[in-house]
Formats: sequence, structure tokens, C-alpha cells
Amino acid sequence: MRGTSHKRLPGRAVGPATPLAKTFLALTGSQVSGRAIRFGYMLLIARFLGPEATAIYLYSLAVSLAFGVAASFGQGVFLASRLGRGSQTRRGLIRHSLVLRLLSIVLAFGLGTVFVAMHAGEPQFFFALTIFLAAMVVRSLADWLREWSVALEDAAWIPRYEVVFRGLEAVVGSMLLLQGAGVLSVCLVYLVGRGLEAAAAARLMHRRHGLPFRLAVKRHALRRIAAISLALLTGAGCLALFAQVGVIALKQLAPDLADLAYFGIGMQFLMTLMVFPTVLGVAMLPAIGRVRRGVKKEEVAGLSPLIRIALLTGAAIAVLVDGYAPWFVSLALGKDFDAAGRLLADLVWILGPYAATVLACQTLNAFGARRQAAIAAVAMVGIVVAAMTLAVPWLGLTGASLSVGLAVLGGCALALRSLLDFVGQGEAKFWLQSLALTAALGLVSQLDPIPAPLLAPPLLLCTTLMAWRLKLLTRAEIVFVLRRFGLGRGLRRADPQST
Repeated sequence: MRGTSHKRLPGRAVGPATPLAKTFLALTGSQVSGRAIRFGYMLLIARFLGPEATAIYLYSLAVSLAFGVAASFGQGVFLASRLGRGSQTRRGLIRHSLVLRLLSIVLAFGLGTVFVAMHAGEPQFFFALTIFLAAMVVRSLADWLREWSVALEDAAWIPRYEVVFRGLEAVVGSMLLLQGAGVLSVCLVYLVGRGLEAAAAARLMHRRHGLPFRLAVKRHALRRIAAISLALLTGAGCLALFAQVGVIALKQLAPDLADLAYFGIGMQFLMTLMVFPTVLGVAMLPAIGRVRRGVKKEEVAGLSPLIRIALLTGAAIAVLVDGYAPWFVSLALGKDFDAAGRLLADLVWILGPYAATVLACQTLNAFGARRQAAIAAVAMVGIVVAAMTLAVPWLGLTGASLSVGLAVLGGCALALRSLLDFVGQGEAKFWLQSLALTAALGLVSQLDPIPAPLLAPPLLLCTTLMAWRLKLLTRAEIVFVLRRFGLGRGLRRADPQST
């Protein structure tokens, strides 16, 4: 799919609900609602437990999610991009995928046990990590069921389950916090909630698709799937691991638990904002997988505008968060967390490049360019670890935020460079202009010519005007992207020459 033009996009109308739209909306509904509930709940935890206990919770959660990445063994991306339409092929892939998932869970649990044992001298960390390691097992099983459903483009049930089980966890946890419970009680609530969700999801999928949960152990098929999955784990896994690595590294580099809490809150908020591009990348995988088989190439013809939309939307959100996050965090959590608000205002500027990196890497995986995606993702993780090791002892939290920014820019550059081979070299100009606009806005905000809350509105207006002046998005492209999601039916057919 070479040479997609910046101006020439097909304007064919689509129905009100394309498979891409259904999957994207279902996953967005689940992730937005779930992330919103979890972030609100995390703010309550911080408010009631204080910085040090919050640091224990966030560190244990980060460790659990990191080992959960290993337990996933790339099966989400594998199923989404490879699951065929034939019932026999589908049945075999699912059963072999489940075998690999179970084996990877056992391996991740074993490695996690060794890691937890290293914290035996820190009782609260040790017990919290033990609980979260158990939660990793049941969460990984629930995630596999979701990934199977996404691969079938039948994910409409996920938002309902996300709201029910995340909401139940937040309600029970909040009641315990109001009664004076500590951090270990909150960790136990997390474990129980994940276990209930896994059991309910297994029952629903068994009833819905009529596929028994049997295992397939054909060695040739397992070796073939494992080889593909290992490459996918390296790329997609490192993307998921990136946010957790920073929290884990900071615990080893900075003795102050308050700093760990501030950084953890900042990264949690950033991952909440990352819902849309992450979900879009996952939802696009089945459609891009069909492109590789020569069907419905128009499904991904809007890929390049989506990268620009991610960069520009990230810049706009960063302007608002930079202006108002410190005030909001201070209001919600109290003066003890003022540093978290300031850190968040710095971290949020990586949102656009990070979103573009996620979209690019997911697309490269789906196109079969697993090596290129893996290089970008591994580079991002490697840079953040190396940079934090050098910068945090000297600059503290400032060094941590600078390290994260440097890592994201490095990964973004590598991923977009590889993606140019599929969408056309001409896009480099528009991506660079979008990145330059983000950098310029971030520089102005750091200079603080006027108070940040007053600066945000004119900067937001400037973002819109510059995007229009540089023609970073055209009307035809916006209409095209809307129609790929079954929207914009009332809009006049986009004329490729009208832009």
C-alpha cells in the first residue's frame, strides 16, 4: 500500500456501522469507562492513603502489568491479525493460542515469584506484590478472552463488563477506604474483581460462540505460532511495558516514595488519555489483516491522516492539561500532591508522539513488518531505562520526565520512518510539521509568559490556526476518516480536488 496521497482519498460512502467502527466503539466504550473509573478510584486511594501507601499500590500494579505483558505472549495482536473466517481454522488457532497463553502465564508467574522474593525485606511491598502477582494470572486469562472477542470483531459485550467489574471494584474499595482500610485491603479488592471478571467472561464466551475450551498441542502449529508471537511480543509487548518500566525503574533509582507516587499518578493519567489511539490501533488490526489478503484496502487508506490526527489532538490536549492539571490535582488530592500536578504538566507533551508511535507500531505488526515495530518499541524501553539511570540521580523527577520524553521521541521517529514504506515518503513532511508544532507549543508553555490557565486558550487557538494554515488536515481527509467509522453520512461527498 505505497504512495497514499496527502490530498487524494476516496470518498466512497460506507454504512452506518462498519466492522472497524463497531470494534472501535466497543473497545473505546470499555476502555474510556474503565480508565475513567480506575483513575477516579486511584485519586481516592491517593487522597485517603497518602503518597507513601499510594506508591506501594502503584508500584505493585506496575509490576503486575509488566509481568502481564510477558504472560500475554503477543496473543492479542496474533489473534487480531491472523484469525481466519473458516470455522476449522478459527478453532485450531484459538486452541493453540490458549496453550501458548497458559504456558506464558506459568513462565511469567515463575519469574514474578523471584522478583517478589527480592522484596522480602520490605513487608508491605512484599505482600502487595504477592497479591498483584496472583491478580496477574486471572487478569491475563480475562484479557485473552477479550482479545479473542476483538479478533472476531464481536466486542460489544466488553464495555458492559468493564463498567460492571471496574465499578464494583471502585465501590467496594472506596467503602473500605472510608472505614480506614489500608493499602493491602485495596490490593485484595483488585484481585477479587479481576477473578470475578475472568469467570464471567469465560462463561459468556463459551455460551456465545459455542467453542469448548480445549487445548491443541500440534507441535508444528505451536512452533509456528510461537515464532510469530515472540516477534509480536517484542514489539507490542514493549509498547505496553513502556509505562510500567518507568515506575519500576524509579523505585530502584529514587529512595523517596512520594516521588514514586507522583510519577505513578502522572503515568496513570497519561495512559488514561492514551485510550483512544491504543484502542484504534487494536481495532484496526483485523481490517489491516484483510488488506494483506487483498480485501477492502480502503479500510486503511486513512491511516496517514490518523497519524496526523493523533499528533495534533495530542498537542491540543497537552495545552489544556498543562494549563489546568496542576490546579486540578491540588484541588483533588491536596497540597501533598502539588508536585504530581507539575509533573503531569510536563509529561503530557509526549501524548501526541506516543499516540503516533502506538498507531504506527500496531499497523506495522498487522502489515507483517514485525521487526520494524519491535525495533521502535525496544528502543523506546531501552532509552527510558538508560536515560533514567543517568538523569534521575542528578535531576530527580525532572530527569524522569525528560527521560520519558526522549524515549518517546526516539521510538516515534523509528516507527514513523518504517511506516513511510507503506504510506508514501511524502507524508514525512506533514508528520514533521505536526511534531514541530507540538514542540513549539510545549516550549512556549514552559517559558510561562503569562499564568498557565490564561495561556491555555490562546495556545489552543494557535494549534487550530497553525494546523489549518499548514494544511496538516484537509476537509476531504476528515470526511474520509469519519466515513471509515460509519459517520459523516450527511456530509457532502468529499471531492479529492476540492482541497
